[in-house]
Amino acid sequence: MTELAFESIVDCNPEELWEFHSDVRALKQLAPKGTKIAILGQITKVEEGALHKIKISRFGISMRWDARITEVEPPHGFTDIAERSPFTYWRHRHEFKALGTGTQLRDRVNYAVPFGLIGKLLDRLLIRGAIKSMFRKRHKSTVEHFSK
Repeated sequence: MTELAFESIVDCNPEELWEFHSDVRALKQLAPKGTKIAILGQITKVEEGALHKIKISRFGISMRWDARITEVEPPHGFTDIAERSPFTYWRHRHEFKALGTGTQLRDRVNYAVPFGLIGKLLDRLLIRGAIKSMFRKRHKSTVEHFSK
């Protein structure tokens, strides 16, 4: 199991950050360049027990991702747990903490890859870097969204 954490300070209050991140359609704005996001399900809001269904396409490869929403605590955060994804395990906690000025955005990701030793090698060579790059892009896009 691998754990990664990402943090940024965003120029808004927790309620505004919650509003932005509490709709699965925000993924279209947060996705890395060249990534296509299709929302497949009818449920787009972050609600306890909701199942968000999306199709992600990048580099000509498409994958389905179904995430169950849990631990919903507006405006402080929520968790999504993949029920269907390329990972054997994926848990992503979104946290929004009020500061004196702005809000701390923190993402904590716990994941495991399939394919045993080959998967672990691919994780070290490619996957972990891709996840880090994706979350850096997400944080940069979020900061830019609120600095306009």
